[in-house]
Amino acid sequence: MKQQKTNHVVTVLAFLLGLAFLMALLGWLYRPRDNSEEGGTFLTKSMGYLSEPEDSIDVFFLGSSEFYAGVCPLRIWDEAGITSYDVATPGQRIYHAEYFLPQILETHRTKLVVFDAYVAVARGNGDDAVFYQWAKPFPILLNHNNWKLFGIKELLSPVDYTHHEVNKGFRPRGIAKGANYSRYMKKTGRRAEVPWMNTALLDSVCRQCKEAGVELLFLSVPSPVNWNYARHNTMQDYADRQGIPFLDLNLVADEVGIDPKTDFRDGGDHLNGPGAKKVSVYLAAYLREHYGLESHHDDPAYAQWQQDYITFTTH
Repeated sequence: MKQQKTNHVVTVLAFLLGLAFLMALLGWLYRPRDNSEEGGTFLTKSMGYLSEPEDSIDVFFLGSSEFYAGVCPLRIWDEAGITSYDVATPGQRIYHAEYFLPQILETHRTKLVVFDAYVAVARGNGDDAVFYQWAKPFPILLNHNNWKLFGIKELLSPVDYTHHEVNKGFRPRGIAKGANYSRYMKKTGRRAEVPWMNTALLDSVCRQCKEAGVELLFLSVPSPVNWNYARHNTMQDYADRQGIPFLDLNLVADEVGIDPKTDFRDGGDHLNGPGAKKVSVYLAAYLREHYGLESHHDDPAYAQWQQDYITFTTH
């Protein structure tokens, strides 16, 4: 009987190991071949950095739609000659960000990761969090639809990232819908409650950046709908414990020049184009002052950035 149980356990373990090997193999076979939709990538605007020259991005902005609406890398380029990219996705939560970070750190020897404070405190879905943890060793879970795109030719082709994003992940909209400032950033001693999962995954973000020798900055862009003083307090407490700077632009929205009547696109949830320009100009000066990032304006290796800026401002 004991031998039967042992054999049963061995059979189960062998099956699980075989299944894990098959899942890993399928993940490798059906990995995106390009950072375009045709190449199997479903977040093309966010993944455009993969086709940028190796180690050419100084700063990555990792976050939600607050970032891709409120931070314009090409404005930062124009102001300071600093290269940056918005790896920002709609409804991004902490488990998404923690999943994206390793590829960023592997692809570019970047100097700074700027992390969206809203993502750090926003509640997510526990099932999704588990799914993204499993997707790390088994990327087929995210890329399973690629079987519809890939034939034998694609499966045998090398990975070649060619999709170029002129806007560097930024998604501009110029419409204006005023925000309500009546209770915006009203000072309080309260702290917002944050799920333990957020703290654990944010710890992982901090650890990954530290191990990679990359500086980390927490940032909150102006958003009367999504931000308040209780959330600021919670994020500041965490940043202080970790010894990481936290720049809350909601506290200095007037200094940034944000006008509640003209600089939001949807009543105070996201900034519009003019609002993003003001935030980006402010950030350019902040990054230059606090991180000593040098301008690439006179470096011919970065000529494409100036061309992209011209395209961005003339179309």
